Amino acid sequence: MHPYTIDRNERPKVYYLILIISIITAWLMHEILLKDWDFYDRYSWLFDLPSAFGLLGLYFFLFNNYLWKYFSKHKLGIYTPVLGGKYTGYLKSSYDGHVSEVPITLIVNQNWSGIKIYLVT
Repeated sequence: MHPYTIDRNERPKVYYLILIISIITAWLMHEILLKDWDFYDRYSWLFDLPSAFGLLGLYFFLFNNYLWKYFSKHKLGIYTPVLGGKYTGYLKSSYDGHVSEVPITLIVNQNWSGIKIYLVT
């Protein structure tokens, strides 16, 4: 995928929000799920930092591939247009005086941070 930009400053806000959510989730996991384990008392440092970064990666993956489309569709602070899909049409060339039509298919694969465009003729 190739990165792309739009004329909005939404990316830093989303990165910070995902970071805050992952830290809060890691803290809740620490407080609720892992605190009662005897094993956890001795090796708590193994769970704290990796869980926050692991959750950050998981949440970014989910947002980057799936959730941004929902937020963009419902105008919830994400203004990146959803362009992904398959488009068909035709091309006319000035080489033969715009007489012949060449059928084309344009395939757009997109996520929140990247886009890839294929043209099949």
